[in-house]
Amino acid sequence: MSGLEVFLDGGATFASLLSAGAAVVGYRQQKEDDLELVEDVEEVEQLRKNLSEAATSACAAHAALTAAWGQPLSLFRGPVGMPQVQVAWAVEVLEVAKELVESAAELEDLADVYDAQLQLAKSHGRSLLRSPLLRLEERLDELSLVLTSQIPAVVLAKEAFTLGDTFAVKPVHAMAAMKAATSFSQGSLKSMEELPLAILQDRQLLGELWRVGPGRMEVLARAIARRAPASPAKEVPEYSPYVADYL
Repeated sequence: MSGLEVFLDGGATFASLLSAGAAVVGYRQQKEDDLELVEDVEEVEQLRKNLSEAATSACAAHAALTAAWGQPLSLFRGPVGMPQVQVAWAVEVLEVAKELVESAAELEDLADVYDAQLQLAKSHGRSLLRSPLLRLEERLDELSLVLTSQIPAVVLAKEAFTLGDTFAVKPVHAMAAMKAATSFSQGSLKSMEELPLAILQDRQLLGELWRVGPGRMEVLARAIARRAPASPAKEVPEYSPYVADYL
């Protein structure tokens, strides 16, 4: 057999091996997709119900914490008319709570974006990713507990500001609340990296979020803006309603 014949025969063998390898990879990917993707209407509806319950609980805890402070925590800018050192622990409590409600707003918006995609998946008979839904549901459940744990500490902090009541050390409630919030926040960055905005297999359908209900595209735009890299030299861009097509 000549060198050319060996080369051709070897090439054919190599091509056969590539085809076989591709078939194995394709089979494995199909199995992974079957496990990861959900398209059964009943399961989609159940996932939506579970996510809605988790989001409702988180929103209620968020509202309760806001009521405990008396105004949105996002507006907190430090004590007024009192030396900051006098209520340093209270400032710390409220700064932690403020950071926590910012995370809450992000997760609540993401839940709204996912809910819209669940509705689109159901109405168009399309599949979507299961695991991000389950992870978001879990994070919202954790958020509800952590937000609720902040209420006693925020009440004490409010008293310190309004009545001048101070403590030599942090109250037990404050220490426990801050520990819980810190633990939750440490997992937030990694969690958001694992939670994509788009969970529909057919991402082109994201351009139809406006059909699901009013305000959906605005929520999506906020979610996108939060993940955009900060650029102090530029203004925040105006997003087209169809920006989701390019996620």
